[in-house]
Amino acid sequence: MRPDLPDFRKPPVSEVALSVQFDPLENFHLVHMGLLWERFRAKYPRAEEHPPIESVIEFEEKPAAINVQIYSTAPPVRVWFVSDDESDLVQVQRDRFIRNWRGPGDRYPRYEKLRDLFREDYATFLSFLAEEGFAAPIPRQCEITYVNQIVAGEGWQHHGEAHQVFQACSLPGPSPEPEPEDFGFAVRYLIRNEEVSPVGRLYVTVSSAQRKKDLKPLFVMTLIARGMLPSKSTESILAFLDLGRAWIVKRFAALTTERMHEIWGRQGA
Repeated sequence: MRPDLPDFRKPPVSEVALSVQFDPLENFHLVHMGLLWERFRAKYPRAEEHPPIESVIEFEEKPAAINVQIYSTAPPVRVWFVSDDESDLVQVQRDRFIRNWRGPGDRYPRYEKLRDLFREDYATFLSFLAEEGFAAPIPRQCEITYVNQIVAGEGWQHHGEAHQVFQACSLPGPSPEPEPEDFGFAVRYLIRNEEVSPVGRLYVTVSSAQRKKDLKPLFVMTLIARGMLPSKSTESILAFLDLGRAWIVKRFAALTTERMHEIWGRQGA
């Protein structure tokens, strides 16, 4: 734990994803996904196919266009390699590598552990590419995502009590005010480096929802830090993930209330 960052003994985090995006790998096909799975299969014995994630690059202006694609071969896919307990997975597509953790907050292994696992699995991916004769991927940017599920029970009971959870919600005035049925917001920040130059963006969204298993009210708070890399090295990728994580943790603490911090067991800064 960094002493200058807030820390919580019982965080409401339900998913963390560490991702690097690179120029599309030429001639990287589904057959290579199968060969790659053999490298990961001992850790991730299940494989699934999903549609690819669309490329999003910060500070890159793209003209609006109608997305019509015609493939002479099979369309690109995103493949998941999933652990037995479904809490850990690696996602690979032609232009992206993602390492996820999913689970309740009381089993959250902490960022430092997930960072080490990302480094390990990304090294396996790079080794596979080299042995199969592919050029080393050219990273364009990386991304870190935290998804928090803040479930009703302690500190609040229904969506109309959003002010008990979030600083961004104004309290009712002296006259009776109707409570909102749902609550949400979205905010975007520029991420700056030590030279105060923008190197990325942090996106925060909050929305109302209900937990599937018991229909309890909850708020889903998603924080995504995405940005550029000063160099193409793995160390540069990790450095931005560290920076993005710091921004995420500080904004999470700033946007939520002290009442909830006590419930989550806040310690540190």
